Parts: sequence; C-alpha cells; structure tokens
Amino acid sequence: MKIIIFFLLSFTLCAGQQPEPSLPTGLSDAIYSVEKKFAPDKRVAIFKIIPHFNQGKWVLIGEINNLKAKSALMLALNSYNIIDSIETLPSRSLRRKIFGLINIPVANMRSATGHNSELSNQALCGTVLRLYKSSNGWYYCQTPDEYLGWIDEEAIQFMDSIELTAWQKKNKIIITSDQTYVVQSPMQGANVISPLSIGAIIAADPIVKGFYPVTFPDGRKGFIPASNALELAQWKKQQNQTLSQDAIIKSAYSFIGRPYLWGGTSGNGMDCSGFTKMVFF
Repeated sequence: MKIIIFFLLSFTLCAGQQPEPSLPTGLSDAIYSVEKKFAPDKRVAIFKIIPHFNQGKWVLIGEINNLKAKSALMLALNSYNIIDSIETLPSRSLRRKIFGLINIPVANMRSATGHNSELSNQALCGTVLRLYKSSNGWYYCQTPDEYLGWIDEEAIQFMDSIELTAWQKKNKIIITSDQTYVVQSPMQGANVISPLSIGAIIAADPIVKGFYPVTFPDGRKGFIPASNALELAQWKKQQNQTLSQDAIIKSAYSFIGRPYLWGGTSGNGMDCSGFTKMVFF
C-alpha cells in the first residue's frame, strides 16, 4: 500500500510540473551572434551565458567581462521577455583590488584552479594582471596579451587603480640576461633574495656600485647587477630602432636548447607559441 501511495504522489508531482520549453531559435541566434562578435576566442574573452526558463520567463545567467558586449546582448534581446541575471566581471567580491602584479620570477597560469590543472600560460615578474574573480585562493585573471586563466594568490600583489598608477609611474628596468639574481647588498657573493628571468620588469633606482637597487611589487628590496638589465624606457626605444628581420632571427637562435614546456612562456621553458612570443618580446 505504501508503495502504491508513493507512486501516486510521484505521478501527481510530475504531472504538475511544466517541462522547460525549447529555447526560441531567435533568442539563441541573438546570443550566438553577439558572442561571435565580441568573444570568438574563449581564451581571451569571458562570455558565458546560459538561458534558463523560470516562472514563465527566460532568465539569463552567467558572466561576462565586456560592458559593450553586455549592452549589445541586451539590445539584441530587447523583444524577448527576459530577466537579466548575468554577472558583469570583475566580481564585486574583489572590491577595488581588481589589478595585480606578478611578484615571483615566473607565475604559472592554469586552465582551472589547483596546481595539478593544465598549464595554459605563464607570466613574468612585473606583469600587470586584470583580476576578475577568485575561488579557493586562486584568481581568474587576464594578462596583457589577453590570455585568461587561474593564478595562485601567492604569486600576486593585489592593487587598486591608485596603487597601480603609482607603480606605473616608477622608474623600472627590464632583465636582459638569461637569468639574474636579486641579492641583499650591492656586491658579488651577497645572499640571494630571488632569481629573475629574461623579460622580467621591476622598479629600480639609479645604479649604485654597479648594481640597480630594486623593489618588488610587495615591497621587498635588493640589488641586481647593472650589466644584466636595461632601463625600461631605454629598452623600448632601442627595440623600436633595431627591430628587423635579422634581429628577430638572432633572438630566435638565442633560445635554441631550451626545454619544451607545454604552456611555457619564459626563457626557462616554452612551447611553440611561447617561443614565438618570447622571440618578439
């Protein structure tokens, strides 16, 4: 008897539920059209829109990081009775700390949270990040070359727009040797604070005893041999003047013998796209 009652109740509940209708073709086409225009490559743009039918209306849930794309989407769906529940990133939970600076020699960017997740990209010390959201000590962010991925919070110095502007105004140097070391005092044999790889950018003061006094984004200080770096402004000017076919080929040959690393984008190891990026950088 109990079994019969259970099945009768189950049937009654199921009968009372309205199945979710099929997504209107026009609505799905409009979403796809906007996505194709503003976010054709998921590696560099956030556009995750999921239509859900609730109480007689279509509800749009998901996330997006482009206000123009959001406006275009709402305009395209103006004729539909929809509820907008899309989160526009950066997440409000980040408050004003929506920027970050890589604070370690090379930071690994992964396709998902966790150190066992696929390595998708890397960012050198001094790289500016745009932060979008966080999860369990990992931050979903975007590098200057627009790649998206997750980076461990331990690699990031968090900043608001005022702090970032102050950092951008500081005099900086770029590491031009394969590998150098930040040491505690301006002398050979001093204790090492951290290594830095070619291409890393760090704030620096005028040369003292053949060393640049440098400051990491988190405030740590040390010294780098002046022969291993160039003033960033001077380096940019030099690159603009000397960029040529021969210079590109010479740079490419300089990386011969480096280990292959899937997702690698540093002189320590690189994949095919990372190699191309480092050569032109």
